[in-house]
Amino acid sequence: MLSKTTELCKFTLPIHTTISSLLKSFFTPNNDDLYQSKLGDNVFWSFMCAKRVIDFIGRLEVIEESEEEVIIKVTEINDSTIITPNVFPNISDKSVLRLRIQNGIISLKPLELDQTSFTFYAKIDLEEVKCTLSHNDDTVNSSGRDDSDIHVNNVISVNPKDDSRLGIDKSRIFTKIGQLFYQRFEQEAVIDRRKTLDFISKIPDATKLTDPEKILIMEWIDLNEKIGFKGKRVVGSANDKVEKFTYKEGGMVWGVSVAQIDAPAVTLFASLWVLDTYEKRKQNKDMRIRHIVPNIDGTRGLQYSCSVSLPGGFQDRLFSGWLTWARRTNKDGRATYIIAITPIEEYCGDKNSQNEWHDLEDSSCPDVTMTMKYFPLKRGERSVAIEKGVGVVDCSVEEVVAWQMDYCSNAKMLIHKEEGHPARLELRKKARVNENSYATVKKFPFTLHNREFVFRQFWKSEPGKAVIALESISDAVDYGTSLRKTRGFVRSLWQVEELPTRGGIKQCRVTFVTQLDAGGFIPTWVVNKQVPSQLKVVQEAINGFKQDKQIDTASVSNLATYMKDHWQDQTYSAEEDALLQRARLKFEDSLRNKHWKKLKSPDPFVTMDSTMYEDRGNFASIAIGRTSTIVDATPEECAALEYAKDTRERMQRHYNPFGIGSKMLKLNEHSLIYHVIYEISERISPREWLTKFVWKMEDGGNTIVICFEDVDHDDFPVGAGKGYVRASSSGFMRYTRLPTKLPGSIPQTSITYYQQVDLKGYLPTFFIKIKIIKQLSHLSAMRKKFDRSLEIDAGRRAELVKRIKESPKSGPAPLTQVATMFTSRHHCERPTRSFGLADSIVEHGHIGGNTWGKTTLVFRAEIEEVSAFFWDFGSRANIEISCDVHRYAPAEILSNNFNFTQITKRTHKLASAHHAHHRDRLYETTMTLDVIDEDTIVILVSPHQCTELEPAQINSNESGLSRDRKTIIAETLTLTLRKIKYDTTAIPARETTAIRISRLGKRTKVEYATHLDLGISVSGLASKHTVERRLEEVAEASIYFQRLVPLKQYDHDDGQALGHDLLWKAHSSKARVERFKEVLKKNSALKELETIHPWFEVMMTSALRGSLSMNRVVKTKLACVNLKEAAQIGRNLVPSLKSKKLIDAGVDQWRVQNRPVKELMEERTWFQPMTVVLGKGIVKSAAWGLLWRVTIGALMSVGDLATDILVLKQFWDEGEKMSTYRNLTLASLVASFGLQLVLVSIQNRHKGLFRISMEAFIVIVGLKPSVDAYRVATGAVQESRTQFDPMMEMTFTKGIELFTESIPGMLIQSSAILSTLETVNEQVSNLAYISILTSMLTTGFTAATLSYDFDTDPKRRAKNSEFYGYVPDSAKKRTVLFFTMINLSAVQVLIKSMFITTLAFKNFSYAWLYLGADMFFYLAVKVLRRDFAYWPQLYGLTGFAVACLGRVATKLVADFTSCFQFRHPYEVGGLPFTLNMLTPLIGMLALLALLEEDAMNAETLEFLNTLTFVAGLALICLLVTFLLLIEKDYLKTFFSLKTGSQLTVTMFLEGDDVSKAGAVTTNKAHLEPILGKIEVWIKTGWKKWEEEKPDWFNDTWKANLPKELIPEKLQEGLSPAATPQQPQKKLEAPIKAPIPLVVKGTSAVFRRKITQVKIAPALPSGSKTLSGEQEQIDVEEFKREMRRRGSVSM
Repeated sequence: MLSKTTELCKFTLPIHTTISSLLKSFFTPNNDDLYQSKLGDNVFWSFMCAKRVIDFIGRLEVIEESEEEVIIKVTEINDSTIITPNVFPNISDKSVLRLRIQNGIISLKPLELDQTSFTFYAKIDLEEVKCTLSHNDDTVNSSGRDDSDIHVNNVISVNPKDDSRLGIDKSRIFTKIGQLFYQRFEQEAVIDRRKTLDFISKIPDATKLTDPEKILIMEWIDLNEKIGFKGKRVVGSANDKVEKFTYKEGGMVWGVSVAQIDAPAVTLFASLWVLDTYEKRKQNKDMRIRHIVPNIDGTRGLQYSCSVSLPGGFQDRLFSGWLTWARRTNKDGRATYIIAITPIEEYCGDKNSQNEWHDLEDSSCPDVTMTMKYFPLKRGERSVAIEKGVGVVDCSVEEVVAWQMDYCSNAKMLIHKEEGHPARLELRKKARVNENSYATVKKFPFTLHNREFVFRQFWKSEPGKAVIALESISDAVDYGTSLRKTRGFVRSLWQVEELPTRGGIKQCRVTFVTQLDAGGFIPTWVVNKQVPSQLKVVQEAINGFKQDKQIDTASVSNLATYMKDHWQDQTYSAEEDALLQRARLKFEDSLRNKHWKKLKSPDPFVTMDSTMYEDRGNFASIAIGRTSTIVDATPEECAALEYAKDTRERMQRHYNPFGIGSKMLKLNEHSLIYHVIYEISERISPREWLTKFVWKMEDGGNTIVICFEDVDHDDFPVGAGKGYVRASSSGFMRYTRLPTKLPGSIPQTSITYYQQVDLKGYLPTFFIKIKIIKQLSHLSAMRKKFDRSLEIDAGRRAELVKRIKESPKSGPAPLTQVATMFTSRHHCERPTRSFGLADSIVEHGHIGGNTWGKTTLVFRAEIEEVSAFFWDFGSRANIEISCDVHRYAPAEILSNNFNFTQITKRTHKLASAHHAHHRDRLYETTMTLDVIDEDTIVILVSPHQCTELEPAQINSNESGLSRDRKTIIAETLTLTLRKIKYDTTAIPARETTAIRISRLGKRTKVEYATHLDLGISVSGLASKHTVERRLEEVAEASIYFQRLVPLKQYDHDDGQALGHDLLWKAHSSKARVERFKEVLKKNSALKELETIHPWFEVMMTSALRGSLSMNRVVKTKLACVNLKEAAQIGRNLVPSLKSKKLIDAGVDQWRVQNRPVKELMEERTWFQPMTVVLGKGIVKSAAWGLLWRVTIGALMSVGDLATDILVLKQFWDEGEKMSTYRNLTLASLVASFGLQLVLVSIQNRHKGLFRISMEAFIVIVGLKPSVDAYRVATGAVQESRTQFDPMMEMTFTKGIELFTESIPGMLIQSSAILSTLETVNEQVSNLAYISILTSMLTTGFTAATLSYDFDTDPKRRAKNSEFYGYVPDSAKKRTVLFFTMINLSAVQVLIKSMFITTLAFKNFSYAWLYLGADMFFYLAVKVLRRDFAYWPQLYGLTGFAVACLGRVATKLVADFTSCFQFRHPYEVGGLPFTLNMLTPLIGMLALLALLEEDAMNAETLEFLNTLTFVAGLALICLLVTFLLLIEKDYLKTFFSLKTGSQLTVTMFLEGDDVSKAGAVTTNKAHLEPILGKIEVWIKTGWKKWEEEKPDWFNDTWKANLPKELIPEKLQEGLSPAATPQQPQKKLEAPIKAPIPLVVKGTSAVFRRKITQVKIAPALPSGSKTLSGEQEQIDVEEFKREMRRRGSVSM
């Protein structure tokens, strides 16, 4: 399998042999790591690389031979019959990679010391050959040395990370050839000796010393003598062979060592001087930097730089020195050799000055080129750094000078404060006009002093340039306080040069050079961190004057003008004409018949498709993409925007987030070269493209074409010098001018864009598609940039509005015709995703795709505008809102100018609820519009003629499952488990839609009802989703008009609508922020407000994040707010909402605390209602600690269950003596699971058997607590036809766990512990203590969580503010209170359990007598006070059973846990709850006083006394703490005697509508005293509630109302979803008169098989529905009726 990624590779290596020996080895058979053999005139090479066998078969031919160079041509032999011999016996069943070399050249050049320079470059491929080969590790060769020791110089590879299909790096394979030849002739030690001997031989002829070198040598001779006399010996070196001395002078320390070496002096000197040897390279291989520069400027010295690593995390040190040597002859004739070393800065001669500037990078300064170098000072002083920053500023030279000289401007002071610096001020001293003095204190990292800089700056200007100088001064500064600071010094220079204007905007280049000495000795990393911050001032100048948009607009406009005016003046070379011709032939001509695959375009107005070359299943090499669209601009504007590669917007888009580099080279006015580098993936090498672009005007100035293809250029070397992979790209773009037909003469251009991309490597097809879509998406960005859809649609609507106003009135007939469409159906519910202001209901979907839905909305527009919007089927707004696959504009107008009838087509993507594949649906409809009167317009959409639906059989079978549903399940499984080719043709479907549009003053009410027949077997949920999406289109239309309203016309209702717009489909903080940014771009009012208050976006995004933070008051005026203050204002919203019971009150507190908000709400009356709506959304989705509470609670519940099971196993293992405890533990677990099963059955009794089964399975596997926690934490709402909301369901589950598991577990384990303590020579196991501790904590946490969450729930606080609200608003107090409640409940359950257990230990009957008497007294009081009925709406035997169980369970749970929620009058009640808290402790103390030592042993009695004392003290302390922390107004609720019925009456009579609504949905026994008043309240307020739609007025509330409380007239208007559930009664007698039945559907006579059967009761004559069809009933319902009658006949 040949890879199509041919790459150019090159390496150069020094080989330790002569040219003749190396040349001979190429042709000589060998059997080392590089196996060589002869195959006739050809050579065969085979070797190992990356555990793969590589071979090469080719011919080597010497084409040039001389003393200076031998050149060998390498050509491959493509003979697949040649089989690789098994030369690696350890390898088994591995494929061979055959190296394919093209245009290979080997160059051999002689080097000194009998070495050869071996250079090999070629284009290489790899071919995978299957054969039986082997495994071997190529990291260690036969000689045992590591290949990493071989040093390869100048290794160049275009593709260092090769084809992913082969899994190997080609450059590594190619370089391996050189490494193997290196290993064959390796003799590094010999070469080192040759180097040393060669240097010794050249010593007599060495270059004479220069004067600086002589001075350096003399200084070192004098220093050596000085140290010899004054140096101190190092301790411990007296007995060493090497003597060591130290010498200190002037703050510097010198070290001296003296030793006698057994070697000639010249040899020792040469070994020290010759640094560039293999041995020393290995010794210093850990050095990050090691650089040797010999023979600088003809001297005998050299420059040596190396890095040294320091311990303890210190940064590495770089040492640069100058070395020279001298030979002296002593008096006795012996030679002395001297090597002198000095820092490079102190050498006064010529030195190598390259690489002194180092590039710096800082993401906060993208527009500044930053460099740095260290500037050395004199001996003994610190080295400081010089930094330089260069950037281009969009202003004049004078403006930059004025900006810098105003060092304490408001903007700079704001940035200074935001960064946390302590001080910045101007010194008031007399100075020249062009001079100012300033002082500033900069914040440094912790443990370091802040740095103070006092300086003066002055400027000087000349024509076209200016200079600003800055230097430190020694003035003392009074800061008004004592600052911990160290004085630093700075010296800076600004050079400002004027540049040519760009688009009429002045520009200048700023070069800022600064030298900073921060003072003191500080770590290097601190200095490096401060360097970019000093250069950041250039970026601040750029940001202060940035005019990117204006410059880009001007540049593109100038280029477009040039294209339009000078296209005839362009002269194209033959090469450019050939490029244009090749591109046109390649893309437009040869690809017309190519099979294109449609891509999913992110823009509905842009079509995308692609085709793959080299396609190999899931991998491909080359892809061609095609896209087309229409842009609202001239061809010149579009072409100029594409051709202008150097715009700032394009550069920013390139570097965010995957761009690495971009550069443009202009060749002439119509061609350029563009070089770009992208990081396409983390695991794939970066790709670079080098392309040539050419544009040309054609067709008499009506068409512009732009072509591009790969090119080579000397300025852009392959790989950019960094190993990037050179990819390939070519393309063709055609911009064609369209005739002007739009209102306002808006120009339009048709664009077709082809692009071929070769990423050089077989990559996954899906990956290439993603990249193609991203590459083609820039055409969508161009369309949006020039988009004028609002103007175009407005012009079309204006014409339609005029026609509608002139249209004659049709009368009420059409209104009567569509009235039945708005009648509510059975089994309806609210959509799962409904717009906040929409009143929507959807019918449950049925198999077969028949579904109905209705929505009502108020539009912010006139009735004619809204009607024209719905009628303009092909408008851009309608296309964008619908997201249809295809939407066809009206095909034909069937009537005159005043009657509206049109035929429309739309292809809609059908969503699947089960991840199955659904074919698109094609709707062909007839639309009619009738003007009823001045205030009413009706639009009717009905199927066009008789649209044939695709058949779907409905047959019954033995299992009772219709074939439809089986088909759906089978299709889903098939599409999931197999890869099949889908049928992409659209299926005809039917749509019947009625739109009733009514005038409401300046607004318009829209009632929209639709019935869809999807035409083939579709799941009910998919049908429901389709209708919901259709209703969402109406909401999108409402939002469309809302966003057109200007700021000055915004009112209270507009604020509410805007709030709902910001919250729609945004269920998390991140989604809310993204939604706000999207709305801000499209809402005209918000865009206008943003121009007035630029900080508005920052404030709103901070508020919408919903993060809980500290509330800090902002008192700045509205006109003076900065970005930091705006962010704080936004963050203040959540604490304000959290601190109040009502959302309105929280928003009002936010207004009062923040002066800018108050002024903004006074200025903009719509802002407060918008914030109230947003506040409700934030509070609804904000967990504020709920997430971690319910999560920990779920984990603790599961842990408690696990410990109970472990204890049960332990009881089981201990046999009969623990059988009682074992049985009781097992019974408690069974009871827990049993009651949870009962709970889910009651909760889901109207949801069907399948739903109950799923919930029961969750209970059985023990995941019920976790699932409940997930639902509550994710903000799940109460589903229709369920009894409780998720919070209440979790509460019941927790109560069941406490009642049946945690509390009995405590009793059982406490009794077991006491029994064990009483048994001689037995000890309580650790598991028992762990289990009882787990039960305590679980009980405490569960009880505290329930109480806390109920009390802090905003809805419950609003509904019953007299009971809920004892938890304080302070976040700190809330935390302390929560943990106090946990410990209080844990201690309470411990005391109660020990009391019952101890009482039972004394006499078992006493315990039962105590519990029975306590419960009897409690229930008797409840009955006598007429408070026995429980609050849920359950009646009859079920209600009595639930009341008994609920009263007993809540009493026991309250007694054992002190769960403060149960002091509620609906539960235990205030005073009984408080008394029961103290009863266990008092009873335990009394019981211990009565117990005698003969009743139990002394140790057990002591244990109980100690435990009771500690637990009792803890209980008292915790209770006092609790009472001190809670809000004092709620202390009365702990001593209240109010019953549940009395609370209900009080809530209704004294509360607002929210309280009343909560009161009337309780048990009817509580409502008896006020039934008449409730009926009056409902009757008088129902109409108002339907108009205002408060949150509580929903289908769930309506369904929970007792039916007898709703007047009959109101019951007729209720939707089936809101109809109160009533028990169904069986028919007392069979129906005597049979119901006539009609069989509808496809005739069996004219079709092969009946594929769609619908059965309906015959209606009276003349009684027809909208479409003339009879009302249909369910097939299964019909069959059941027939079975009841005893026969089925048709």
